[in-house]
Amino acid sequence: MKRPFFWLLTGFVSGETVAFLSGRSGFVVMALSVLSLCVVAYRGQGFFALFFRKKELKMALFLWSFAVCSGGFLFLSEDRSFSFETEIAKEGEKGKLTGTLIQIRPTSGDNVELMIKDGIFTDDTSAPRKLYIRKTVRMLLSKEKAGSLLPGDVILAKGSLKRLEAPVNPGEFDAKTYYRSRGIACQFLASSISRIGRKPYYFRTAAHLLRQRLSYVYENVLKKDKASIINALVLGDKSGLSLSQKNLYEENGMSHLLAVSGLHTAIVGGQWFALSRKRGRGYLFSCVTGAFLLMFYATLTGFGNSTVRAVIMYLIYLGAQLLGAEYDLLSAMSLAGFLMLCQYPCRILEGGFQISFAAVAAIGLVFPWMKEKQKGREEPAEKNARKKIKGKLADAFLMSVTVSLVTAPLIMRHFYQWSPYAVFLNLIILPCMTPLMLSAFAAGATGLFLPALALIFGKIPGGILSVFHFLLSYFRKLPGAVLVTGCLSVPQIVALYLAEGLFLYLFMHRNWQRLRIFFVIISVLFLFRPEEKLRIIMLDVGQGQCIMIKTPKGHTILLDGGSSSEKSVGRYVMLPALKYFGSAYIDNVMVSHTDKDHISGLEELLEMKYPIKNLILPALKSPDEKYSELIQKAGENGTNVLFIKRGEKIKIEQLIFRSLHPSPEKIYSDKNEASMVLYMTYGDFDALFPGDLEGDGEEEMCEYFERMNSGKTKRICLLQTAHHGSRNSTNERLLRYLAPQAAFISVGENNRYGHPHRETLQRLDEAGCKVRRTDREGAVQISIPYLESCPESCYNRQRTGSPYGRNVRADERWGT
Repeated sequence: MKRPFFWLLTGFVSGETVAFLSGRSGFVVMALSVLSLCVVAYRGQGFFALFFRKKELKMALFLWSFAVCSGGFLFLSEDRSFSFETEIAKEGEKGKLTGTLIQIRPTSGDNVELMIKDGIFTDDTSAPRKLYIRKTVRMLLSKEKAGSLLPGDVILAKGSLKRLEAPVNPGEFDAKTYYRSRGIACQFLASSISRIGRKPYYFRTAAHLLRQRLSYVYENVLKKDKASIINALVLGDKSGLSLSQKNLYEENGMSHLLAVSGLHTAIVGGQWFALSRKRGRGYLFSCVTGAFLLMFYATLTGFGNSTVRAVIMYLIYLGAQLLGAEYDLLSAMSLAGFLMLCQYPCRILEGGFQISFAAVAAIGLVFPWMKEKQKGREEPAEKNARKKIKGKLADAFLMSVTVSLVTAPLIMRHFYQWSPYAVFLNLIILPCMTPLMLSAFAAGATGLFLPALALIFGKIPGGILSVFHFLLSYFRKLPGAVLVTGCLSVPQIVALYLAEGLFLYLFMHRNWQRLRIFFVIISVLFLFRPEEKLRIIMLDVGQGQCIMIKTPKGHTILLDGGSSSEKSVGRYVMLPALKYFGSAYIDNVMVSHTDKDHISGLEELLEMKYPIKNLILPALKSPDEKYSELIQKAGENGTNVLFIKRGEKIKIEQLIFRSLHPSPEKIYSDKNEASMVLYMTYGDFDALFPGDLEGDGEEEMCEYFERMNSGKTKRICLLQTAHHGSRNSTNERLLRYLAPQAAFISVGENNRYGHPHRETLQRLDEAGCKVRRTDREGAVQISIPYLESCPESCYNRQRTGSPYGRNVRADERWGT
């Protein structure tokens, strides 16, 4: 049977996919169906006998069926290997942790990341209990306290044990899936640490010490910005990268260069093997030393998922060279994927794993098919140097296009954006990676012994990086350089792959008439796509507030955006959420008042020069200093600043926002009492957003609202609970007059203010209001059909709550 490992991998992935999408019951049904098909194929009777007469097909079916059942079973049972998490009584339980240190890595802050195996956690209760942690523990510790720790040290640390957090906001980094895919079960925040023993981890210790020395050399040989990139490229250390550097590589689709992967390991292992063979060394020496060097380099860089895949595949290549066997890229990839998924089945959910294997599959499966079709049309020509160069360039371009097309849907799924110019950048940058890596190694090696000579070698990687920076900066300024696509759903990914497959088939067969019809159909589907729903999402920003409104025609509106408990909330919460919903810019930002917990994230976006068209502020008679600073930052960003008075309206598509508060003629002594109150209507759906309004300001707003409606009771669909659920807001008069069906409360978990207060929750309950809280559910949302009426059941029939919330399974997808 040809390529048995390919059948094994596809079956395993199919079983995991079914288990992920349909759960235990769906997997059981599929497994029974597959087993029934195997029985029919084995007996060879009936209609199926036409397809399974050949023994090879039967073997492929049996192997695939075994892999399907194994993949689904291991995926569903994987949580048992992390079952100790359920034994943790509460989040952040304090105690002591002992274990063996196996890896030390710097982080972007003032901490270091320690990996601990054979961990034993003892809590600080009156009756201490021990938890034996079979998986790896990720420990965070300040650099000062880490001291001279080395891999192999047996440590005793004091601190708190925490579960891995699932994302609670759309677009947020999925730490739980990422760390579990690396075999990490939990994390420990250490306050103190001491060495109590030592184990002989010479291999890891040597790699760690060499890594430190090389990093020191690069920092002295190169400028700071270039040294940080070399550390990421060569050593896998991204802690020194600045925000602008990360954005430059990510937005141009070149982030794979900053992650040690197959490209890097191929340069290390391939160059050594080629050099060893050229010098007349035998296959045994070349393969064994190449494998040792490769394993040492993987240990030095941290053994990420892409590195593990590349190492396994290259070890298979070396084995094939040693045994004189033919190396098949697709079989090597399949075996590597199968082994990695057997070890940690949740790797299938990790974006880097998916994109890495998709790229290899494009090279090993799609590209050979396209080359074969292309050869059939080539005319025989004389083999001269010009023809050879032209052919190599054509092959390189075709491979780059193939890899880009195959990986594009997955990149859109996990990064919510795509750069079409990455095809051309890869053609220019990838050939330069070999001289860059080799010169960087040369500079590092000479710097260990001859620092003066290292300055000369350092000119080469420094110059190459300067060229990289110029190219990336130039392409980033081109129109359409970054296409913010939003997070693609599974059906959208399937549809995109089918469209790409049909396009390639028609193009390679030169069927121009049908290709024109294909483009017409795609254009019609794109131009006349159905209107989407109106989405209102309250993001979980801790103790603060940020409400995102996404209109059916794509307008993006933010109501406030800040936090007093979370750092960099604009960078790590608001910006990913915007990209997740396909927003390349913000149309309107409406700020209720200028407290930190309502504007800190907006200030970050303005400082990052994120495109914001309009900033809408309440017209105040006596604004404060923060109010003026926000206007100044908006002007520096090129954002229009508008002011809205009480009674004025803003219409955006079918949405109408009416300002109910504050009065422009009155001076308010408290910022909260001067919060802007917006009343939104959308067909029969209406909502009230009062910011942090409370006290006399709330009474004033109620009187104005009642006068506006001639004293008639106004039942609304949604209420943003004012001031995070404070007892001084959302009074009985407001609830009696509005009778909201649902209320969103933006509040930080275990906040020091005690929000939401018990009195407010009781008033909401007595009013028959359905409450959703970000501290318990993560981000919450409501979706309203396009211009449909909103009767009393409109809220209940929509899916709300965060699917990544603290009480919900982490493998559910947000907003699908």
